[in-house]
Amino acid sequence: MKYIENWLSNLDELLPEETGVEARLKKLDGVKALIFDIYGTLLISSSGDIDKADFLASNLREAITGSGLAFAQMDATAQEEVLALLLDKFMNIVNAHQDEGRKSGIPYPEIDIRKVWEDLLAFADKEKLLHRQKDFDALTLTFIFELLSNRVWPMPGMKEIIEYFHKQGYPLGIVSNAQFYTPVMMNYFLTRTTKMEETIKYFDPELTVFSYKLRRSKPDPGIFDPMLAGLKSKYGIEAGQAAFIGNDMLKDIYPAAQRGMKTVFFAGDKRSLRLRKDKAEVKGLMPDVVITELKQLKQIF
Repeated sequence: MKYIENWLSNLDELLPEETGVEARLKKLDGVKALIFDIYGTLLISSSGDIDKADFLASNLREAITGSGLAFAQMDATAQEEVLALLLDKFMNIVNAHQDEGRKSGIPYPEIDIRKVWEDLLAFADKEKLLHRQKDFDALTLTFIFELLSNRVWPMPGMKEIIEYFHKQGYPLGIVSNAQFYTPVMMNYFLTRTTKMEETIKYFDPELTVFSYKLRRSKPDPGIFDPMLAGLKSKYGIEAGQAAFIGNDMLKDIYPAAQRGMKTVFFAGDKRSLRLRKDKAEVKGLMPDVVITELKQLKQIF
């Protein structure tokens, strides 16, 4: 964790890019809980989306050497060929895991990235491409590669707005397409501490849903059900008394609206602005509110 903390502490700051979208603000009465998306909403994402990361050979090389792996005896040209082979195999494994989910009847299956890396390392072992040194750690390998492939940074005002609504007494939740490293990064940005845990400070664990845990992802409306069940059983709050804040009309606004929630569309960063005008699911769909900065949430609730 100290090694990962060092990586996080040396991240370059990212700033949101103008979207040209105008905010459409109004008071939303009767809202008693706030539920957030993470990538593109609470976190600036260099790729704009956890699913659009840039898988580069240079990133894989850095992750390999930084996690206690070493190439088998080979020259530089052969190493580049191994990196290309491993990246190709990585995507094949991802696709195979997703296909397994579809065969099980899940319309938008999610992978557990740790399982993908387990399969990739098993392939590398079988082909004798890499050597595991005594300090090798698979989670560090995964974390470094993902962090390099999709650089992140807190959206302006993220910590302040979360703390503000927490102090106001709002139950806070998350429904996010995410992996095991997502809460690690969120907690670092909120508290400057690193722990390998699946909860995020200020957010109720019973209202927190990560796609990798359910093996299904947004825009499947079913991913919202565990959170809504927690809202009802723990707080007596119905779906219509909760608001979901997200940056993607298809993956965020559509499924939240399908479950009867109030919706807040975040249009604060061009990289993650997802209007999805070509998707039938969002035809005629209007979020209740459009914001361009997180601090505008104070004007709504």
